[in-house]
Amino acid sequence: MSQGYADQAPTITVGAEAANVVNVAVQAKGPGGQDAAKARSFFWYFSSDAAGDVPLAVAHDGGSAIGTDGTLIEQTANLNGVLITEADGDADIDITDAGAFTAYLCLVSLDSGDRTVSAVITHAA
Repeated sequence: MSQGYADQAPTITVGAEAANVVNVAVQAKGPGGQDAAKARSFFWYFSSDAAGDVPLAVAHDGGSAIGTDGTLIEQTANLNGVLITEADGDADIDITDAGAFTAYLCLVSLDSGDRTVSAVITHAA
């Protein structure tokens, strides 16, 4: 890709916990920062730190699944894989845990290799 035409970092929005589920919404962005107008793909993983430097070794006890938008392909069950947005660039993941659990969702663009880390995802005990 030519300089100046690369996609912007996706927006990641962490929802509030409800019935042990936290929904995390992703919106891919185009070169000008507008919502992407086509599907985007990201490698995803969970980290224990806000920089995304320490991948989790233990998954959420209730797992991770696609919410209403996108496709979630798991490489290691509930720990990492590929996230594919819908044609309008959005996707969302439902993350379930019955106990106390803290993690960060990390997305690595399969186009640019850039990494984006969510705000903290917190499950209360």
